[in-house]
Amino acid sequence: MKKVIFFGSPDFAIPSLKALFEMKGVEVVAVFTPPDKPAGRGKLVKKTPVKIFSEKHNIKVIQPIKIRKEWKSCLDELKEFGEIHVGVVAAYGHILTKEILDFPLMSCLNVHPSILPRWRGATPIHRPILNGEKETGVTLMKMDEGLDTGDIVCIEKIQITEKETFGSMHDKLAELGGQMLRENLFDFLANKFTLLPQDDSKSCYADKISKIDAQIDWSKTALQIDRQIRAFNPYPGAYTMLNGKRLKVLNSEPKDMILSPKKNATITLVDNDTLEVQCLDSILSINSVQIEGKRMMKVGEFLRGHNVSPGEVLGE
Repeated sequence: MKKVIFFGSPDFAIPSLKALFEMKGVEVVAVFTPPDKPAGRGKLVKKTPVKIFSEKHNIKVIQPIKIRKEWKSCLDELKEFGEIHVGVVAAYGHILTKEILDFPLMSCLNVHPSILPRWRGATPIHRPILNGEKETGVTLMKMDEGLDTGDIVCIEKIQITEKETFGSMHDKLAELGGQMLRENLFDFLANKFTLLPQDDSKSCYADKISKIDAQIDWSKTALQIDRQIRAFNPYPGAYTMLNGKRLKVLNSEPKDMILSPKKNATITLVDNDTLEVQCLDSILSINSVQIEGKRMMKVGEFLRGHNVSPGEVLGE
């Protein structure tokens, strides 16, 4: 029986944890996940998805605030399990020190949602969509002390469609990560892989997304803006300003249309179910939105409840 400790936090980690939990010959002895914290408007204390799954399946949960400083006390909680063969990390959110990485016999295996070394960092799912790339994937990586710099165990690639959003790609990559663990964990533990060092010269850093990143720049092409909208749907939501309120644009479609002489960001057409906006090179048709303080809705429903006219300029 191979004993595993798991490090993870959000929904992305669940297919990986589930795969390990269901694998014959594997025992997930403990999971590490961030402490419960207040969330939402009501500031109700919220558990991470990893903790919820673990409690449901009677897996020991360890929640250090700062794992690097609390690692010695964490070791005390792991003593009862004896020898730990491997750690598996999926979107844990904390950098692990060499001391932690060296604890399991086979170090720690990271489920990273991009084709390394292309996108390292905090937002590797968003960036390929935003950048107009044709493919992404999941990399299983033997972790080192750097940020997503460890040797590559294996990579699986998938195509990015023209309608792909962050949400749809997140779910595909999460499931792919779980599948890859099922298929490759025992070979990794048996040292059957030839580990491939990463070429640092081919890497890009996927920074956290700022409010400026999420704000639509209507001077860009309709295709660029559509990519931004898809890359940030549902989180954090690409937005513009309309009558002093933030308007998130969640779904759109570039149109091959002749431009009017009006300036960028001008609303060119308002119909029952149509809202079109002029961009640098063509028109962008907006299909679904979320006005500040309201739920997401189709643009037709939004237009029936808001006075929007051709000639208005978004973003002002």
